[in-house]
This record gives sequence, structure tokens and C-alpha cells, in this order.
Amino acid sequence: MSERVFLLKPCRTNDAQPVLTGDMVVNRLADGGEVCIVLDLNVLNRFKDYMSSSAADRSTDLIGDIAELKRILSMPLLTTTAGFAFGEADESYLDILMESYESFLEAELPGYVDAFNSIPVGRDRVRSRKYRALPAGEQRLFAFTYLSLLKIHDILLSEEKLSPEGKFDLYLEFMDGVADFVPGIETEVAKHCFFKAPADHGDAFFTRSRAIRKNFDKGGRGETRVDRILNGARDIMYLRGAAAKEGKSLDGVIQDTWLLTCDAGVAALNNTIYFYPADGEQSKFTRLTDDSIRQRNSFWRYADRASASLLAERSRTRHGRTEFCNEKHLQVITNLAHSLSTRLALRV
Repeated sequence: MSERVFLLKPCRTNDAQPVLTGDMVVNRLADGGEVCIVLDLNVLNRFKDYMSSSAADRSTDLIGDIAELKRILSMPLLTTTAGFAFGEADESYLDILMESYESFLEAELPGYVDAFNSIPVGRDRVRSRKYRALPAGEQRLFAFTYLSLLKIHDILLSEEKLSPEGKFDLYLEFMDGVADFVPGIETEVAKHCFFKAPADHGDAFFTRSRAIRKNFDKGGRGETRVDRILNGARDIMYLRGAAAKEGKSLDGVIQDTWLLTCDAGVAALNNTIYFYPADGEQSKFTRLTDDSIRQRNSFWRYADRASASLLAERSRTRHGRTEFCNEKHLQVITNLAHSLSTRLALRV
């Protein structure tokens, strides 16, 4: 298995990542469904780098990445979608990204054809690396995840001397008492950002923890940090978006949805926490992978118990609430994201 290219199943029923095979694709089709692979922006950038360089200039890593991507995408009868990745791409290089994507498929995957219901990538949507420059609908789409990550960074910057446990307590207090939601994926990211895994420890959990922290805490000051936080929100939305499509019907065909990425931090996160189907929902409920380190390490025991206790209390006291996540709440979250992002942008 490649250590640089990752095929993930964001919504699944077991801790272990399933391995997609050609037989699985065929069997899914025979059952009236289809396997759909969501491509992220990192994958499209690999295509761009490959098509814009000569054979002599291509690095060993790039050649290896492309070989693995071709191995996966050459499975017959797959469908793919790159719409979210194109939507994330900056306007300044969208044209070359689209051209290299089409050229790569034509040159390296000649058997690949667009699905019958595919539509061209539109150019009428606003693309921006700035949250406040996005259309109102996209701001709302990212609001919950973006606000969660903004608060993590707010605490990292303003409470540097506080213990990891203290930082996590502040995060939970804000999410519960101010934002009035405590999301599973983002709360797991908070734990890893507040916890510094020992650099010399080779345990698989600590290795994943370092990768998650590296991906979601890239540092920087002012606008640079705020822009990087939005990138992190997009990473989480790849996982949530792919999970949301799982088991859903598209033009009468049930989707079996996967995420293809070259982002080690996203892969580490999905190998630590994942969505599992329950009550007809594919992107609502999360489950932590079983790892004994979480019970042996004092921070992880504390953080896991604190978040589990809070979620249980919220479930008990908020059962049946109809106003949660309505338009009013969504606007409150969007306003909080605007306010906090502005504050962090001014912190230099």
C-alpha cells in the first residue's frame, strides 16, 4: 500500500479501512449500484505537476504517486467526481488544472470515459481562499467546521501556557455554551492539535496524531493562518461530503463512495475517527478506532471521557429539540465564524 496515495472509506462499519478491488466494483454494479471515487485537490495537483513537466524532470515521488493513482483509477467501471476539488481551486490556476486533468485522463487512462450524467465544471461560481469572499451558501456550508477550527487556533494562540487538558476544556466550553454544537470529527482534531505526540515515538497512534496536527496546525500569523484554517475545513468537508453521499441514490443508482487523496493528514484522521451509518444517516455519527494508547495516556483518557460525557449530556437534555441547526442557528454560527476569523486575522 502506498504511503503517499490513500483511498479512504469515510463512512464504514469497521475500524479498518476496506481495500477496494475490481471484483468489488463489478459486484456493486451487478447489485444496481456504483463505486464513486471523490478526487481531492491534491490528486488534481499531481496530475497538473505530471503533465506540466518533462519525463526527465519528474521526481521519483511524483512518478510513484502517478503509478498508484493510475492503478486505482484504471479499475473498470469506476466513476469519479472532482467537482468539489475544482470548486476549491484558486481562480488563478483553474484553467491549467482543468486542462491537465483532461489531458491526463486522455493520455494515461485512455479507457476512462465520463459518466452519462456528468456535467462540465462551471466557471460562474466564486472561488476564493478567503471565507468572507465566498458566496453566502458556501459560507454556510463551511460554517460549522470552520468555526470549530478557528476556535482551536484561537486557543492555541491565546492560551499557549495552558495544559493540553485546559485547552481542550476551553474548546468544549465554547462549542457547547456558545456555538451550541459539538461535532465529532472537529473535536477529534482539537485533541490532536492540543496534544504534542512525542517525536521519537514510533507507535502507530502517535504517528497518526503527528500527521493530523501537522495538517490542521500549519502555523502562520494573521491572514495566512486564517487562510490555512479554511484549507483545513475543506479537508474535513471532503470526508463529510463523501460520507454524506454513501448509500444515496444518484439518478436511481446507489452510491458506494470513497475518497482518493494524497494528504497524509486527512488519511490519518480517517484512520482515527470515521463516520458510521445509523438511523438512516451516513455523515452524522462518528466512531473512534480502537487504540489502547487512548486508555494508557492521561491526556487521551481525560479528553475522550470529557467529550463523551458532554455529548451524552447534550443528547439527554436536547432530545427532541427542533430549533437546533435551523436557519437562525446557522446564521449565528456564520456570524461567529466571521467575527473570530476577523479577530485572528488581526493577530500578527
